[in-house]
Amino acid sequence: MTDHRRILVCGYYGFANTGDEAILAVLLSDLRALHPNADITVMSGRPSATRGDHGVEALHWQDVSGMIAAADEADLMVLGGGGLFQDHHGFDEDQVLTPRHGGIGYYAGFALLARLTETPLAIYGVGVGPLNTEVGRRWTRIAFQHASSATVRDEKSLDLLAEIGVDISGIEVTADPAWALPIADGETASSILALEEIPPGDMTITVSVRPWDEYSWAQELAAALDRLISDLDARVLFVPFQDSPLPHENDPHASVEVLRRMERADRASIIRGGYSVEERAALIASSDLLVGMRLHAAIIGLVAEVPTVALAYDSKVTLAMTDAERPQLCCPLKELSSDQIVLAARAALDLGPSPAVGNLRDRTAGNRHVLESRGPLRDMTPETVTAIGKLLTAQAITRSEAVSEAKRLRAENASLWQQHEYDVMSYENLEQQRQELVNTKAVRMVDAYWRARDNMRNTVRELGQKAPPSIRPMLKKLAGGYQEAMKPPEEPESADPQAVKAAEDEVREVLERHSHVAGIIVYPPSIGWNVSLFQRPQQMALAFAKLGYLVFYGVDAREGIGEGIEPRAERLYLYPVSWAMMEAVGQIPDPITVSYVYNFSWTKKLTDPRVIFEHIDELEVFTTTHTIEDLSDWYEEAIEGAEVVVGSARDLLEAVRPRRPDAFLCPNGVDYRHFADYAEGEPPKDIADIAGGERPIIGYYGALAEWVDYPLIAKSATELSDFEFVFIGPDYDGSIKAHTEVFGLPNVRWLEVKGYAELPAYLHYFDVATIPFVVSEVTHSVSPIKLFEYMAGGRPVVTPNLRECAYYEAVQVATDANDYVAKLRHAALELRHNPEHQALLRRTARANTWEMRVGTLVDALARSGRL
Repeated sequence: MTDHRRILVCGYYGFANTGDEAILAVLLSDLRALHPNADITVMSGRPSATRGDHGVEALHWQDVSGMIAAADEADLMVLGGGGLFQDHHGFDEDQVLTPRHGGIGYYAGFALLARLTETPLAIYGVGVGPLNTEVGRRWTRIAFQHASSATVRDEKSLDLLAEIGVDISGIEVTADPAWALPIADGETASSILALEEIPPGDMTITVSVRPWDEYSWAQELAAALDRLISDLDARVLFVPFQDSPLPHENDPHASVEVLRRMERADRASIIRGGYSVEERAALIASSDLLVGMRLHAAIIGLVAEVPTVALAYDSKVTLAMTDAERPQLCCPLKELSSDQIVLAARAALDLGPSPAVGNLRDRTAGNRHVLESRGPLRDMTPETVTAIGKLLTAQAITRSEAVSEAKRLRAENASLWQQHEYDVMSYENLEQQRQELVNTKAVRMVDAYWRARDNMRNTVRELGQKAPPSIRPMLKKLAGGYQEAMKPPEEPESADPQAVKAAEDEVREVLERHSHVAGIIVYPPSIGWNVSLFQRPQQMALAFAKLGYLVFYGVDAREGIGEGIEPRAERLYLYPVSWAMMEAVGQIPDPITVSYVYNFSWTKKLTDPRVIFEHIDELEVFTTTHTIEDLSDWYEEAIEGAEVVVGSARDLLEAVRPRRPDAFLCPNGVDYRHFADYAEGEPPKDIADIAGGERPIIGYYGALAEWVDYPLIAKSATELSDFEFVFIGPDYDGSIKAHTEVFGLPNVRWLEVKGYAELPAYLHYFDVATIPFVVSEVTHSVSPIKLFEYMAGGRPVVTPNLRECAYYEAVQVATDANDYVAKLRHAALELRHNPEHQALLRRTARANTWEMRVGTLVDALARSGRL
């Protein structure tokens, strides 16, 4: 079929759940095979991510009016797949088709909307159950009663539908769509392991766990993994399948809970990058044994012919292993023991691949068939009419056409409307509303992020004391004022008891409000929050909050927050520097604290803190606000006393390793989604004349200073006269004026400074991104943050032979000027649209996010035995 269609898809998508994203990948493949010209829109927890990852249009799952408008225009609505119809966590039926809908109410509301708009609805490969409540059964019944066609993934789901009164005569039992997921090759897994610096060559056991039952099972699993490591000389690789700050969806935290209980934690790693479905599947496929608690991890392991042991927290896991003819390899979570896991692992290694997997893959074809079959619209039942009546009167579906729809339904079903006494016509007097898309968890500080000129200061810090004498004065001037953190305030002669109590009450109230977080992070007073240069401490604090930790971030009085605590992002609070507040924060039990040399002394005021020390610069950088004697003393205490020590650059790491061999590299990161999720719009005005044209654009943003190789730019622009060259950034040292011949070339333009929020739009129109630095000992030591930003935007990167850039496989490193020109041409004409290279670029960026950085800190703390 090649006709043009509009298709609206709903499921549990855009919530960073690998299993459901695998289902979406297969579903979209089926839709595109049947309707190659279709316009597909997906309801999503994060529309920008769904657009970027799957190449479709997307609407926020709370944008009810947008969903209604899309349904009204759709030729087909698809609901599924996955275990959508279960009431483990309950739902409020009064919120159906409102921005607060959730669970079965969300999915059944979508089905009800299909009936209201008379749009065919396909229910695609879903699981049903458990249904422990009458309201859950009722809304599941409503959904299936009005589907034009439907498939379920197992017999138990079909039996449950029959039990609750659904006519199952036209419903086919197929299989979970993920059984049809293609598996990537081993090179993908090798690339990820290299990026995560996980040593190759050992037997690998991949593990996928999720939060469940207060981790009562974690000790038995940890003991089993310890035994398997010893028996098989193996490494353990935790592969989280959902990265969410919500306690019941936080797989990285569940992995940490097992890791910290292991005696052989030194032989275990947690994958921390934000990888795609295909990439995580490749990691499992490359392993020698899988222990999977997540259903779709087990399915992927079996599809990839990896010996698989399943930990059944839910009957759906047991059913899948039974369908795969491997029930003996399924260990019920409630009765879990280390002996049972080890015995199942040995049996899995002996059994080999399951022959039933091919049959399950074949059965998924039935899911595709449901996308092309068209049954008649079902007659409304009293139950459905009741539901619609409530919606039209109490909640007011937000489209004016609902009035005429209500009149028509009332006329066609007069006796039912009269029986249930719903005054649907009162809807005519309601004002039409439109629910704006609101993502309350979005970080609010985007507009305060780096300016391009501020990126220069990061470069300055990394250059440190390695700069040659000729430019050190300029660097010192640029670096001045980088830190203004203070020493802890002196204890007053008499503390104000009322002020202390008020601060303690505030801290207690915040702790009670966030009682189920992954942990508590306390940042001693650091760089202010309301500064134009949004730096590593703020980025790392935000990343901790995104991973589900509660963060207290200390600031001085100049932030203007008064004497109390102030929320700045989800789970992130600023607290002021005062004796009373420090007394209150100091009573937080067993916090994790991230410190730098200039504020390490603050950690002594905390109650049994687990200390992470980040060595981020040479001590001399901080002498604008502290004496070198104080800094040296604090540095000595930090090296000796911190549980975890890291260096933010390789030279800094080498400085601490002689005394802390356990120290490791933790460089700067990238806000991946800020660049990867850019939705194409009108090009910026100052490049509109060249954007999207036939002439490739070579682009750079950042400081323009004497370490930029202006002769190299001139040579490139001259030899590539059919290319455009765009440079964005400040003239920090006047060097542009000394090289007017470069910026006088007809195909070279300088755009000066752009805000951080604007950069993705410019990067989007680059065909190649570059860092044209002079090769020297100074630039060899720099790993520019823009490198990862370029990659997140999916743009090929070409640089001269800089050591830190050459470390990454995705970067095209030139050996000399002629090679640089050749690589620019090759990148623009060949790599720019090469899917494999695009995947490598984005994979590298996802391995270098701020969330990945803080994750490695938590993992190291877990291995230290102090988490």
